[in-house]
Amino acid sequence: MAKNYNTKQKHAINKAIFSIKDGHFTCEDICLKLNQTGENVGLTTVYRYIKKMVEEGKLRKYNSGAGESVCYQLMDNCGEHFHLKCFKCGKLVHLSCESLEIISKHVEDHHGFFIDPSKTVFYGTCAECEQ
Repeated sequence: MAKNYNTKQKHAINKAIFSIKDGHFTCEDICLKLNQTGENVGLTTVYRYIKKMVEEGKLRKYNSGAGESVCYQLMDNCGEHFHLKCFKCGKLVHLSCESLEIISKHVEDHHGFFIDPSKTVFYGTCAECEQ
């Protein structure tokens, strides 16, 4: 009986994750969506399942900074590009930039280090939050 209950919870969490429009979410966002649809899934269960999805390579995890919620994204929604993460509002921006590709190539050629752009995040403040 517990196995069916867990399956129902996993299904509800997956449904909530895939319903996120911009693809970026926190565990709290998922719990809020679940509560809005009447699903009874606790925050601990959401954290546990999302951690497992990160370990399986289905989700990417982004840390915002001290005291901020961790943000997640489906791997299917993200290709090979750099990211910008706003400290203030938590917005995550996908960034394809020729200048950063040049820097990445320089680091590879001159320093023997290969940068993975899909896991590289630049932290700062977005224009909207700076106003």
